[in-house]
Amino acid sequence: MFLTVKQLLGRRCSLKVSGQESVAMLKKLVSERLQVPEEQQHLLFRGQLLADDNGLRIGHCL
Repeated sequence: MFLTVKQLLGRRCSLKVSGQESVAMLKKLVSERLQVPEEQQHLLFRGQLLADDNGLRIGHCL
């Protein structure tokens, strides 16, 4: 699946990930693409903070 990650300041990137990935792995990919350290990231979906140990499957963390 493709995910679009947007920073508060407007920068964004699109990433292709499998449904088996974790939020922690997504943070790693975002860190590589947008040069934002993983420990400084707070990923939200529909206003809810995503926990690092959750998976990305629809219905699991989303």
